[in-house]
Amino acid sequence: MKLIGRMMRDSGIHVIYSGLWQTPRSLAISGRDEDVDLIAASMMSNSHNVLVPRLLETCKSVGRPNMLVDIGGIIPQEDVQGMLDAGDNAVFHTGTTMQDIVDSVRAA
Repeated sequence: MKLIGRMMRDSGIHVIYSGLWQTPRSLAISGRDEDVDLIAASMMSNSHNVLVPRLLETCKSVGRPNMLVDIGGIIPQEDVQGMLDAGDNAVFHTGTTMQDIVDSVRAA
């Protein structure tokens, strides 16, 4: 995630890196307090079906229901549509190019 954050920063996107092992609540509160446009989270623990909906719901409960959330990592293809249906903005699989990620964040 540090590499992606650095690449986004180098392309002109303002990045706030919160570190590893954040909870959905801590990400939502940080996103609200920093007035971010988008939260990008990496899911490498196969817990995306639990954590992504929780993050989206927590964004609503802290007063930022329209805050965008992008997820990347090891996400099985069969889980992607469910996350999008829950309100996730975009899902990036391993192998997605850095330029594709930057382009998506800018478009959001």
